[in-house]
Amino acid sequence: MVRLKQRYIVVAVSCVANLSDNAIINCLRTQVQHLHGDYGAALIQLSLRVIYYNRYTRTAIVRVKRGLQNLLMQAMALVSQIKTTDVSFRTLHVAGSLRSCRKFLITYYHGHKPFLLGGQAFNNGSREDLNRQGPVHRSVVQR
Repeated sequence: MVRLKQRYIVVAVSCVANLSDNAIINCLRTQVQHLHGDYGAALIQLSLRVIYYNRYTRTAIVRVKRGLQNLLMQAMALVSQIKTTDVSFRTLHVAGSLRSCRKFLITYYHGHKPFLLGGQAFNNGSREDLNRQGPVHRSVVQR
């Protein structure tokens, strides 16, 4: 039996409002449908999934079949709104394993800690709290 190969795309989501995983998925599916038609929508329908989304840091990991990552990244580049919220996606990293995405996110969080909450200014108390807590994670492996 042949193993199904996936690609994981680490994305920075810039928006003002909090989004849900389902809103991101539906937006990407409709954008692929609009850009690549029924063929692209059918290809990406079963494999598209948001594995990880952090509302505080506004980073996400999106999983798609290998070979379709370019199709998805083209659609991500053209997204301008989710419902009535202005939003844009910026691809940070593309990897073949979830482990390498986690490693990238750790280095990315470490380098951008003061700017994680949308560039808001911190007072000394909240900066110390952020350093003590580290990044907020939810379980990434769902079986």
